[in-house]
Amino acid sequence: MFCDTPESRPGMKPRVREVDIFRDDIGKYSIALDYGCYICSHIYCSAGTLRKHIRNVHGYDINARQSSLNRPMDINYYYKLRKNTDYCDVIHYACPSCWFHCPLDDFALLTDHTIVEHKPRPTK
Repeated sequence: MFCDTPESRPGMKPRVREVDIFRDDIGKYSIALDYGCYICSHIYCSAGTLRKHIRNVHGYDINARQSSLNRPMDINYYYKLRKNTDYCDVIHYACPSCWFHCPLDDFALLTDHTIVEHKPRPTK
């Protein structure tokens, strides 16, 4: 069976398809998100782990985001997985209850956001 690939035709470049050249992240900052505790600023790799920390260590419950929803696209940021931070421009604190995020140097903004928007409840 003959395979018509660039490797089978010396001197030929791979065909560029429209899908290959479409990039939504052009001109955007690449951003990695840390899930930081709004009380002690300890950082976790996932929203669920942070919510468990807040409940078990600090004694508060906060709501989770609806499961199976991806973070919406943003006109300013291209989101990267936290483990791929070698190639990101910015790292932000991310809220475990909604899509809010803020710079790591603005811990007070994360705290205010969490208290005002999500109203943490003491566990019983």
